[in-house]
Amino acid sequence: MACELSTRATGTFTIEAWEPDEAVGEDGLELGAVRLAKRFQGDLVGTGRVRMASGAIGGEPTIYVALELIKGTLLGRTGAFLLRHLGVMRDGLGTRDCVVVAGSGTQELTGLAGTFSIDVVDGVHTWSLDHTLD
Repeated sequence: MACELSTRATGTFTIEAWEPDEAVGEDGLELGAVRLAKRFQGDLVGTGRVRMASGAIGGEPTIYVALELIKGTLLGRTGAFLLRHLGVMRDGLGTRDCVVVAGSGTQELTGLAGTFSIDVVDGVHTWSLDHTLD
């Protein structure tokens, strides 16, 4: 059995479009949805298109789920892939889990697997992708 080594790719992204749908709510619960577009720089140069749904309790963000289609060049290899996002916030503490959707890599990114992290500090969005690639 071969041992696959994980590679870390890093960079920044900017949000180029944010298009929210009208939120719906009842009894202190709210559902929202947004379409957004991103531009990636760094070890990944390309674009991301996101469809995100979110929920709030009593006006406080509580959960979001999203699918993102990323197209570009990752460490010199071109293609596209899907990311699945899940973020949960409770009592002021949050978790975010983003993974490459299995089997979604195309072209030179076929076989891509990994986890994606996002941090925002002083308005700057940074990302890292710990991944393997067949």
